[in-house]
Amino acid sequence: MNYNVTLICSDGARTAEISKKLLLELVDKISKNGKETVHTIKGSYEVTGIVIGDVKGKVLVL
Repeated sequence: MNYNVTLICSDGARTAEISKKLLLELVDKISKNGKETVHTIKGSYEVTGIVIGDVKGKVLVL
């Protein structure tokens, strides 16, 4: 199962669709270190937080 998430990065927010396993690993690493570097096809991002669900305008859809 994949989840739509918004990654809160040092240079802005990025949306992504990630697996449950990767999401849990990312949450664990951020909770321990305060941040985690995520590598994608488009580049690398320093992630400091995660919003699970879709952000549409000012509304959070869970």
